[in-house]
Amino acid sequence: MNLSLLRQACCILVSLFLFIACNQSRHIISSHADKDREFSQLRGKKIDQLLLAAGGVLGKAYRLGSAGPRAFDCSGLTRFVFDKINMTLPRKAKDQAETGTAIPLKLVREGDLLFFGHRRVHHVAIVSKVKRGNIYITHATTSRGVVEEKLEDSEYWSSKLKMARRVIM
Repeated sequence: MNLSLLRQACCILVSLFLFIACNQSRHIISSHADKDREFSQLRGKKIDQLLLAAGGVLGKAYRLGSAGPRAFDCSGLTRFVFDKINMTLPRKAKDQAETGTAIPLKLVREGDLLFFGHRRVHHVAIVSKVKRGNIYITHATTSRGVVEEKLEDSEYWSSKLKMARRVIM
């Protein structure tokens, strides 16, 4: 009889231990979910600030080698608006193309960078919105200055697209 009582006590203790362990793991998972949500909200806020800064310079003139605030070249524009969210990018488009993480074009989101060129990267644009599969970019063009346009409407830029990168993680 004592052996039966001992077995029951052991089973109860093991069950209690497993219950406590499982209950604590839910708190760990919950804690990670809270941190992920916080991180996602912070990322969203940075992207909103970035796009606000980019929208604020629409219509500014293009000037080779200029990084604002009155005129921009393409990489000067991206560097200028990323600086507004306390993120520093290299000065040249080809160097900016080595920052962040490469992503497939179908996964681009607002705030990502698109790079263009022939053999090498020579132009950069910011994804300003993605709407119904259409990608809108904000960039500094030699002919029109800083503009926002739908990538798919520009045969010139669509044909030169080389890669997409996510800098704001």
